[in-house]
Amino acid sequence: MNKYLFIPLLAVFSLAAKSQKASGQMVDSVKKYLDTSLLIIEKNALNSDKVNWQALRNSVYKKTEGGKDL
Repeated sequence: MNKYLFIPLLAVFSLAAKSQKASGQMVDSVKKYLDTSLLIIEKNALNSDKVNWQALRNSVYKKTEGGKDL
């Protein structure tokens, strides 16, 4: 995958990781932001067919559990 696609994804991880809450549940606005970001990255990735997008989404959701705002 193009290395430039990881920059926005890294930003998403960073923002969501900073805004975790103890309950472990993700606020709807954070999930919507992640879903939108991942969809844009997926549609524009040069080697999109080589990425397991469902596994990536699951990993992102797991790492951002508890995110309450951006």
